[in-house]
Amino acid sequence: MNQKELLVIVIFNLTLHQDKSKNAINMSTKNLLLLFLFPITLFIMNSCDDTQLAKDANGRWEGTFRIKDEYGTPQTQKVEYEFKYIEDNLTDGGEFTQTYAIDCEEQEDGINVKYTVKTEIKGTWEVIINDMYLTYNLSSLEVSIENLQCNAPLWLAGGSDAVSEEIRKNVYKSLYDEYETSNDEGYYFAGLEVTDDKLSFETSDIGRMEFERVK
Repeated sequence: MNQKELLVIVIFNLTLHQDKSKNAINMSTKNLLLLFLFPITLFIMNSCDDTQLAKDANGRWEGTFRIKDEYGTPQTQKVEYEFKYIEDNLTDGGEFTQTYAIDCEEQEDGINVKYTVKTEIKGTWEVIINDMYLTYNLSSLEVSIENLQCNAPLWLAGGSDAVSEEIRKNVYKSLYDEYETSNDEGYYFAGLEVTDDKLSFETSDIGRMEFERVK
């Protein structure tokens, strides 16, 4: 019998049992006691679930997603999370590393530019009532640009290194601002679910994201 089943039985017995011979606890007192115990019991039950979810999430997870940017341009996004569970009496979570590889394409005035953005950031995570809350360590953010291709001579813009660096700066600034806002607003992934080899959660922009365990 697990903790959740035991707690349910305790609540059930408190509701049904009445010592008629001694009449030591009347119904109004019982109801008051139940009102006090019920939220505490729910909190303990949720805490048990959160602890198990956090332990199950420990490990490396990867997924590939086809999305569109704010201009409707399709992008392929490869995402990897490494969640490290740390035993703690106060929180159910630990540390994480988030890695992105995004294939991008931009078109303007007949010029077509393709490149891959690779990013990495670290932070801490915690499971609270089946949701995963992330806190980003902004100083750990790393951004690089790879596989730059352009249908116009890159020397016109100062060469490939200069173009890559300009893109990198823009992406870095955008991501830094995004993660800073996420920290301020308490960003979280809703409805965390974990099986042996799959992890999924709900996001506000992409929807439900599903990852496979990296073995």
